[in-house]
Amino acid sequence: MHGKNSLASSTPVIADGVVYVHFGHMGTAALRLDDGEIIWKTQVSYKPMHGNGGSPVIVGDLLVVNADAEIDPTIVAFNRKDGTIAWRTPRGQEVRSKFSFSTPLVVETDGRTEILSAASGMIGAYAPEDGRLLWKVTYGEGYSVVPRPIVAEGMAYVATGYNVPKLIAIRLGKATGDVTKTHIAWEVTRRMPKTPSMIATGGQILALDDTGTLTSLDAKSGEPVWNEKLPGNFSASPILTGDTLYAVTEDGVCYVVKISPAAAKIQFETDLAERTLASPVLLDGALYLRTENHLWKITGE
Repeated sequence: MHGKNSLASSTPVIADGVVYVHFGHMGTAALRLDDGEIIWKTQVSYKPMHGNGGSPVIVGDLLVVNADAEIDPTIVAFNRKDGTIAWRTPRGQEVRSKFSFSTPLVVETDGRTEILSAASGMIGAYAPEDGRLLWKVTYGEGYSVVPRPIVAEGMAYVATGYNVPKLIAIRLGKATGDVTKTHIAWEVTRRMPKTPSMIATGGQILALDDTGTLTSLDAKSGEPVWNEKLPGNFSASPILTGDTLYAVTEDGVCYVVKISPAAAKIQFETDLAERTLASPVLLDGALYLRTENHLWKITGE
């Protein structure tokens, strides 16, 4: 287990009165939301590196997870009804380090549902009905990919992981096969995140790197618009509501940052004085933060 990881790194997902939880190679389960009764549980065995990190996503009647193991990495779909495996697709990408920790993203492209899934050396779009690879873009030996892909302005934006993280913009459309040479719109290598996920807003991409530089990029061109330094190191992803961004350092300092098209400015900070790796959540006007030993609820009242 990596020092930044735990058995509870994945975020649960809820649908139709059922909560789905995922513990990587140690198992996946469905529980009734009202009383916690286990509906089903199942396990897909593989050899992990540093434990699990990615979270499950729902695609129709399927629950989809990345299983980017040390060897033989795959993407797996379970039937939501009973937990049986609907399909399991090998990555098939030859790279030195095969392990990654990203979460899939479901998108609609020209009337076609695609599961965008970033892994070591590649991002692929998979068909929900049978798991076949529809298209892929490769990015060399990038590995230990953590940030989740995002979609805006007709493009997908993917961070490529260690050792030198890049942010790549990929034109979406009904692509087929390896489209690395034809569909990459731009890429940026300076101050890009290894761990926090990006945010799309108002024609810009916000990227917070692990050392605290918050950068705004023009979503169409990749040109930098502005950057702002937030003191600290970051593993948690920032979240944005309106023009207010919340970002939490690994030491537990939560920054409240005002975002505009031209700049960012720290408005407030609060020190929770406890190690924090989990991303914050906004719900019903309250901010929820999970630190090492506590769950916090912060309101404006």
